[in-house]
Amino acid sequence: MVWRLTLVGAVSLAARTRCGSIGGVCLLLLVLCSGVANAVCVPPAERPRPDDPHQYIGAVIDSLVSANQAELRAERGPDEALLLQLKRAQGDYRCARDKVRPYTESTDHFIRKSADAITIAYAAIIELNGRFESTTVAWLNEPTPRGGSYMNQIAEFAAGENETLLFLGRATISALYAIVKFGDGGEGTGRLRITKAQRRDLIAQLQNNFGETVTTAGKSQPDTVPAAKRWGHLMYKFLADSNWRSSDD
Repeated sequence: MVWRLTLVGAVSLAARTRCGSIGGVCLLLLVLCSGVANAVCVPPAERPRPDDPHQYIGAVIDSLVSANQAELRAERGPDEALLLQLKRAQGDYRCARDKVRPYTESTDHFIRKSADAITIAYAAIIELNGRFESTTVAWLNEPTPRGGSYMNQIAEFAAGENETLLFLGRATISALYAIVKFGDGGEGTGRLRITKAQRRDLIAQLQNNFGETVTTAGKSQPDTVPAAKRWGHLMYKFLADSNWRSSDD
């Protein structure tokens, strides 16, 4: 995410930005205020059906696609684009949250609980990014830079983000319980609540949006793979596991 770029990028950004100001206001802020191209959040093709497990997992995958886009923004553009990309990433994370939020109204226990957890995780990331943005803007506008203090705050933000992304991962994996068929006594049956066609549809959705590497993401160098793609890989492994039988097998 943005933290990958911050420690180096924010310092070199500040070194160039401080020298150019108008009336004590950073040129960077004028650029940001002049208009930011927000991330486009495409609405779902179908109206959300909160109790539909197949549609819900599709929405979770869509949310991970938006979250992955947010993480990739941190690796794009020159240092001057740091805050611009952060604002766009905020839009991506809001979009990710909104794709899952309708399912918090589900009457299905597993759908509702996991959707609640996923939306809480995205809200936490959005809040962390907002604090990071305001901290960075305040630091850029200080008459005398305090690099050590700023870097300490960035380290705290980074630790918080890592914890939140792990929580998002656990919440995402818990969403898969929504497609598992349990017996009347809550015992496992080894079957899913989705058909073979629906299963293929979800696998194709993962591959089309993340590429074929979603089948192996993070096996050799997990720290180099965006967190959202790693969670997508775990979803792929579950859906492709032939030990789980589809509802029409």
